[in-house]
This record gives sequence, structure tokens and C-alpha cells, in this order.
Amino acid sequence: MLHNEKDVYNIFCHHTRFSQKIPQVMPVNTIYITIVRDPVKVFESAFIYFKMDYRLDMTNDPEALQKFLQKAQSFYDSTSNKVHMKNPMLFDMGVAIEDFNSEALVKKHIKTFHKRYRLVMVAEYFEESLILLRDLLVGPQRMWWYLNLTQGKTIVSFPDGKGETEYPRLEHGDVLLYEHLIEPFKRL
Repeated sequence: MLHNEKDVYNIFCHHTRFSQKIPQVMPVNTIYITIVRDPVKVFESAFIYFKMDYRLDMTNDPEALQKFLQKAQSFYDSTSNKVHMKNPMLFDMGVAIEDFNSEALVKKHIKTFHKRYRLVMVAEYFEESLILLRDLLVGPQRMWWYLNLTQGKTIVSFPDGKGETEYPRLEHGDVLLYEHLIEPFKRL
């Protein structure tokens, strides 16, 4: 952690799962901010990051993602790592895994996010999100710079157009979340 002369820190910036315990240790006036990303891209990225092709004995198979989708439910039923692949954005926002399969509960959770988060940034609208963040935190424009350092090439991906049709049935919760949260950005 960087040393601060007053030993007072006013930003807790960490990739963590939201928990109701977080507000108990943060100041009352804390501003909660999160970011979402196209769930198809999240899924493709997680598939590589968690080496799903290796776990499923499909290393270097260009159709590994398609094959995984065909037996995804059996994977989710049989592994403890399902949390990292099934609706990871909902999970990170604190939604219980048991609620993933209920569209009504997912929609109820999504409505609460407007009360919890002052800003939901969208990766596909990153520049616009940074402007909103700057305005929220009242920072001068000259202080805002960013470098895109972690963008890598996707090794495994859905065939053109297949992700938009096949993925939503599997990760319906994250798709509902993303579609709801991206609406304001579409109007920009």
C-alpha cells in the first residue's frame, strides 16, 4: 500500500465479491462503484483463465467452447469451481448462487443495484464510464489517464454470432444484468 502522510485512505479499490459486511467497515458516505462487461466476453475470458479446455481434456481444440456448452450443466453440477463460470458478474455483486436459476429473484437483485452502486461502469463504454467516474469523484480532467494493458487475444471464442444465441440460455442472469445496466450507455 502506498504511504499517505496522514495515514488516511479514502479509496478501497479491490476486486472482491460484494458482501453486506463491507458497508459495516466503510464510512457511511462511501460511494460504491462497479464495472460490468459483455457477458459473452466474460465467459470467453473465464474459459481461458480457468483453463476449462484443459480440465475438459480439450486442450487446443478450436471447438472447445462449443463442446463445453453442450455439457455445461453437468460441469456446473459436478464442480466447486462453477461459481467462476456461471453468472460471475451476479456472483461478484453479492447474489447467492441459489438465486441464479430464478429469473424473478435475479430481476429483484438487479433493481437493488441502483440503490447500492452510485455508478456502474461498462467496459464496452470505458471512455464514457471514465468521464462519469471523473464527474462523480469531482476530479480535474488533467488527472485522468488510462492505459489498456491487459487486453489480450482471445484464444477460444464463439463462432460469429453463436455467442449471442447460445450463451444467454446458459448465463441468463448475467445477460439480464448486463442488458439492464447498459441501457443508459446506449442513449449516450
